[in-house]
Amino acid sequence: MLSVFEREGAWYAVSKEGDFHGTSMAVWKAPEVTGPWTKHLVRPLETSDGIRRYTPLAHPDFALPSGRLLVSWSESPTDSGLYYTNPEMYRPQFDEITLP
Repeated sequence: MLSVFEREGAWYAVSKEGDFHGTSMAVWKAPEVTGPWTKHLVRPLETSDGIRRYTPLAHPDFALPSGRLLVSWSESPTDSGLYYTNPEMYRPQFDEITLP
């Protein structure tokens, strides 16, 4: 999954570096939609807590008072039995990031 948007004359793409097996949310920045693109790692997604984090998305249409970018990602436990005992673990998460 890839979110691409323009903000203040620059182009941005938000995704998970390394696709499914990646460990960080990345933002690529370019002066034009055709590039050249520069990658910036902005937030770790994977830890040793048994939660798989995937599908980061940018939400540039939400204007935040901080001027930062609202992003979300999905989470699910690697132990599928936890879906039944702790279903709130299978929900999207949100945070703000600073664009490079």
